[in-house]
Amino acid sequence: MKPKEVLEFAKKNKCEMVDVKFLDLPGMWQ
Repeated sequence: MKPKEVLEFAKKNKCEMVDVKFLDLPGMWQ
């Protein structure tokens, strides 16, 4: 998933994806 996709997903689901993306995804973005 791209950072933008993660943000859109979080907004749509209104879940705690915001915390998850900072913890788990930064390595995947690079």
